[in-house]
Order: sequence, then structure tokens, then C-alpha cells
Amino acid sequence: MQANDGLKPATGTFVTVLGACSDLAGLVEGQQIHQIISKTVFQECTHVVSALINMYSKCGELHVARKMFDDGLSGHMDLISWNGMIAAYAHHGYGNEAISLFNKMQELGFQANDVTYVGLLTACSHAGLVDEGLKYFDELLKNRYIQVREDHYTCLIDLFGRAGRLKEAFNIIEGLGKEASLSVWGALLAGCREHGNTDIGKVVADKILETEPENAG
Repeated sequence: MQANDGLKPATGTFVTVLGACSDLAGLVEGQQIHQIISKTVFQECTHVVSALINMYSKCGELHVARKMFDDGLSGHMDLISWNGMIAAYAHHGYGNEAISLFNKMQELGFQANDVTYVGLLTACSHAGLVDEGLKYFDELLKNRYIQVREDHYTCLIDLFGRAGRLKEAFNIIEGLGKEASLSVWGALLAGCREHGNTDIGKVVADKILETEPENAG
């Protein structure tokens, strides 16, 4: 097996298998893999720990994910692990908990990256924390060391869409011009469906067809 992105083959294997368990919500299988990992040196590998946190979170065992995170704080936790736990809270809609963890991360000297902000914005969106989400997006725009990605704009539009602020979301996307992606328009369309706004929804659907003409058929 070839190493991938600097990961040792065995590490990559554990991460891949745990990812599959996460996608399939296979808690029993994930726990069996965890038992194997606990008997190896890979139990201290941040990539593996983050994969375990993700697996337990997506399988509905958020308290187990948090315990694993807390147990690792005094050892080998790095930004990957912090991002993983923030994403776990985001997945379950615990916005305030994600924000609290983000603040603690910064207090301990960890510098947020683009992945951190995706998790943070998603958490705000799922929890309906619009003002907080806008605050962090503005913070992101002012950060010279992080490039704003399509994912960040998608999170922002999702934030507005879930809150029913569809016109504001539409204006933001229009301001992006040709850089507005299918993902961003799709997030707004989901908001239109959720709130039953057919007027903006029709315009958005037309924009999506302009962006991806092959979808017209």
C-alpha cells in the first residue's frame, strides 16, 4: 500500500475504514475497529483520533466523541483534532458548544485554518446563530492568512437560507458575479424550498441552469 499525503499506510487504512463506518453509521463496526486501534501505537495518531471522533459523532455518540477529544488534550491533539470536534458539534447543531471550543482553541494558541471556519460557520448555520455566523465570516474575510473558499460562501448562504433571509442571500451571491458556484446557488435553492419562496426559488433555479446548462435536460 502506498502512503498517501504523508500518512503511514496503516494509519491511512484505519482512517479509510473509519470513514466508511461514519458514512454508513456503522457504530458496531466502528467500535470493533476502535478496539483494534487501542492495542496499537495508532491510538495516539491525530489523524486516527480525528477519524474516531468523526465516526462516533456521525453514529450519534457525541458524548463518546467529546470524551475522546478531552482525553487527548493533554497528549497529542493538534488542529486536526480541534477541527474534528468542532465539525462534530456542527453536525449535531450544537452551535454554542462549537463556538466555545473555538474560543478555547484560540486561547491555547492554535491558529484556525480554512477547515476550522467551515466547521464554525456550519455550526452557526445549523443552530440558527445568524449574528454569530456573520461575525465569524467577517473575521474570515479580514484574515490575511486564510483564503476564503467556495465552502465558506456556501455555509454563509445556508446560514441566511435556514433563517429565511433569502433576499439577502440572493444579493450576496449576485455580488459574487461569475464566481458564484452551483454549490452556492444550491444552498439558496434549499432555503427557498424550506420556506416555500417560489418567487426567488424560480430565479435561483434559472441561475443554476445557466451555471450548469447540461442540467436543463
